[in-house]
Amino acid sequence: MQEGENWNSFEVFHQEKRGAHHEHVGCVHAPNAQLALVFAKEQFGRRKNA
Repeated sequence: MQEGENWNSFEVFHQEKRGAHHEHVGCVHAPNAQLALVFAKEQFGRRKNA
């Protein structure tokens, strides 16, 4: 088995504030849920709506 062969897709949702609906913002590929969270924060956490 090659390295990176078994990465999964994780759907990413954003919630503007507590109680608001979650909005789908994209997906990330990662080997596990912990890294998916890190990748999602890096990729989507700093974005602002234009």
